[in-house]
Amino acid sequence: MKQNLGKLEPMGLNVFQDSHKRMILADRKSKKLFVIEKEDERKVNLLLQRPIIAITALLLIGYLAHNWILACVCAVVLYAVCEYLYRYRLLPSLTEVTASLPEKEKRIDIFKKENPKKNYARAIGGFILPILLFVNDWITIKERGFDGINTIALIALSIAFAIYAVYIAVVSLKAAKQQEGVK
Repeated sequence: MKQNLGKLEPMGLNVFQDSHKRMILADRKSKKLFVIEKEDERKVNLLLQRPIIAITALLLIGYLAHNWILACVCAVVLYAVCEYLYRYRLLPSLTEVTASLPEKEKRIDIFKKENPKKNYARAIGGFILPILLFVNDWITIKERGFDGINTIALIALSIAFAIYAVYIAVVSLKAAKQQEGVK
């Protein structure tokens, strides 16, 4: 159905607000837009968090039950159920509209809109975080010893966070340098 949505303002990862203050859900996989009614907002918010729910279940079951195979199976099943509910139950029940999505803004462009001091502070934090993660891993392994999957998970997550922190730091520095070049 063709509707006049006006200008779409981003409200979240795949959620926009149109000029009529309605929430619009963008399904990037099917390249369709859906109007979210007030009674569907809670369901949409819950099902948009399906990866986080699965990861949380994985970590909770893994740490509490000390059975990582069971935790992985439960997380995959939970994610599959949420994906089914999202794709085959929720999306068909929403009203589909046609419009063009605004161009996704790059992270450096978002950072350029902020204060250069904030970008420098973010860059410093991004370069310090990997050092702190390494020190934390070192102390944890030294105190507790290598206890298998928990230590491997700690190291893997620390490496992932460190890489992301350095990426954010580099982008923040580039944004701050470009801001200074503009002035």
